[in-house]
Amino acid sequence: MKKLRNGHDGEKSEAEKEEERNHMQGLTKEEVELCHKNGIEVNVWTINNMDDLENMYEWGCDGVITNYPDVCKSWLKAKKAKG
Repeated sequence: MKKLRNGHDGEKSEAEKEEERNHMQGLTKEEVELCHKNGIEVNVWTINNMDDLENMYEWGCDGVITNYPDVCKSWLKAKKAKG
């Protein structure tokens, strides 16, 4: 799994794994779709790896909180440029 941190693709620390379990637990694409059908925006945090960022983008999440906003902005800009 690629990290958002520039130049760091190493293994996650136990603290990072625990943080992901606490924050990403239970969120599904179907839940995001259900929220949107009911007029509810979906903002997620703390997205600090590329796999989760890509999923949240593909699922249509409305906002992403991350410790690496510059990396996310660059990725999003490149993604939109590709069309």
